[in-house]
Amino acid sequence: MSEEQTEELEYKNEYILNQRGGSLRIDNSTDKESVQLSHRSGSNVNMTNVTNSEFAANNKQVTITNDNFHTVGGDETTFVSGDVFKRTGSNTHNYHGYKSDSEISAFSEWKSIMLDEENQIPQTTSLFDILRGGFSEPNGVPTPLVGERATNPTLNNKPISLNNEFQAYYKIPIVSSVGDEVSQYIPVLGQVGSAVQMAVTPEDIVKAAGLSGSKAKGVLKYGGLASASTEGGQWQETALNEKPKGEFIADKLVEMQEEKLSEVEEKMGDGGSEINFYKKSVGEVVGAEFNDFPSIRVDMEGRSQPVEKLLTDKGIITNYDSIPVIERVDNDSAFACGEKNVTVGNRYSVKVGSGGYSIRSTGGITIAGTYVDISGKDVKINGAYNLHLGGENGVEIASKENITIRTNRQIFLQGSVGIHKNLIAGSAAYVGGEVYCHHITAPLEVQQTADTAVYGKFATNNKRTLPIGEVFNQVSKTWDIVYAYPNPDLIVAEPHSHHFNNIPLRLMKSDEDLRKIAQSEGINQHGATIPPLSVYHERKRPWVASDAQPLP
Repeated sequence: MSEEQTEELEYKNEYILNQRGGSLRIDNSTDKESVQLSHRSGSNVNMTNVTNSEFAANNKQVTITNDNFHTVGGDETTFVSGDVFKRTGSNTHNYHGYKSDSEISAFSEWKSIMLDEENQIPQTTSLFDILRGGFSEPNGVPTPLVGERATNPTLNNKPISLNNEFQAYYKIPIVSSVGDEVSQYIPVLGQVGSAVQMAVTPEDIVKAAGLSGSKAKGVLKYGGLASASTEGGQWQETALNEKPKGEFIADKLVEMQEEKLSEVEEKMGDGGSEINFYKKSVGEVVGAEFNDFPSIRVDMEGRSQPVEKLLTDKGIITNYDSIPVIERVDNDSAFACGEKNVTVGNRYSVKVGSGGYSIRSTGGITIAGTYVDISGKDVKINGAYNLHLGGENGVEIASKENITIRTNRQIFLQGSVGIHKNLIAGSAAYVGGEVYCHHITAPLEVQQTADTAVYGKFATNNKRTLPIGEVFNQVSKTWDIVYAYPNPDLIVAEPHSHHFNNIPLRLMKSDEDLRKIAQSEGINQHGATIPPLSVYHERKRPWVASDAQPLP
């Protein structure tokens, strides 16, 4: 067809219908076809080959008797200069970021690939880097225990103790003009020395913390030589397919990305940031899949911690036991979807009725601020494994009425204890050092001193000056006066002792006997009550540990 014939087929005409209320204009020009419907108010609808446009000079109302379908192949922008009111008689669904349900199912497919038996990336990530035992939560796996424990840190205790022993009171002391054996303590035999450092043995630990002592779980399980925790032990590195854990995960992710994940991630599409579901209440779901991969790994015996003060034959020691170690597992940063971030410039406030407010997570929850207030009629804070309260400069616990700390074990205090007012103890106390006090109030016990032999002289310094009696003279058959000699030590009194009032006492033969008898009577047994002994009016003798009587 020639160029001239082509030009003859092009249209260049239009049709216009004008009325008082409006006009209709139809343009038939080739490649410029359009239909324009205009109202006298200025409102118009214009349809062209490129754009359909509508202008409403006043209000616009659309009423649809049945269903309405609105499909946009590209972008859509809505601008409203005033308010927006939207009323839904039934459910309202807002779906963002995907065109078909196949994109949503791709997320489940991605998660299944990560969790399948061959890959198990989240489970592998949740393993400890060393084979120290433990497990991960939620939906985690156990870490094997392969290696050896460190030496019990309790053995590092070096208690400073006395070990003096009273050996004998081997004779009755004599007080005479020659010397005073009472004040010189000549009859007293005993080892006297200063406090020295003592070495603690595994046997000491087992005796103090084992079945007959505090029943510390670490000592009952591992004895006195091995550490109750895995901390500091020699453990094998976690390896899979003869590769370190980190290297295995990195290589496996690259392999999975190339073979499976890339294909699945292409099915997900580019969007998917938000999905809103509304019914009677407002429900919001962020992310096409729920991340319940393991978020923590737990070694129930992971950390060594001083937990109690115990008395051994060598002195007071700090016993170490184990507490759980919890580490965060990074199974969230690479999760394919499901994150919502809110930034509020000034203030964020939520007011909830009597139904309550609940936050639950299979991972961690962080609350931070320059000040944090938590108040309620009844406040409970629980930690399934550990509970830590700390303050850089101070921790204050206050109550107008009662403060109660309940535990079946000893409460271990690291530092000194200051008590502003009274201290009442319902059972026994052992003090490894000095006890300083200004006054003692106690029941009276009548005690007896040791026997003493006393020598003396007559009350004269000259001969024939102090008559002390008469003697019959067989020669003269008369009674002659007997005079006292002024020589010392001519008079010997019978050995004797005295009663004196004192506080009730039980005196031990040695420092070691003191420690042993305290142990045998239950000083290390948590929860045990040691009753006071009765008052015994008697001459005190040195006890040995074997003299201890079973307590009721």
